Amino acid sequence: MTRLTVPFRLAAWIFVAILVLITVAPPSARLDSGVPHHLEHFASFFIAGALWYMGYPRRLLLCLTLAVLFAGGLELLQILVPGRHARLIDFVVDALGACAGSAAGFVFLRALVDDGLGIWRLRRGIG
Repeated sequence: MTRLTVPFRLAAWIFVAILVLITVAPPSARLDSGVPHHLEHFASFFIAGALWYMGYPRRLLLCLTLAVLFAGGLELLQILVPGRHARLIDFVVDALGACAGSAAGFVFLRALVDDGLGIWRLRRGIG
């Protein structure tokens, strides 16, 4: 674990906990962001996937697998919440968002290099 991964791990766990809390909240307690439903889902899971991969780098396949399982688990969890329901399209959007976020985290970290002093910068020739 490097100094770079610690804040990402913390942020990932906090963000995932927030997603779980939002998922199990009754519909009347949910905030309305004004963003279209599927875009809101995709963006939320994209952020979670990116944070998760950057917190746990070098495990892309595991992150992608866990992203799909997490999205499915949250959808199924909604069956237990009165007034909520699981939808296949929500699962697909959530899983795609989390996987896209993990892939983006992978690309972002590949573009960074450690100078040996714990300072991270973009590789030369990137951007």
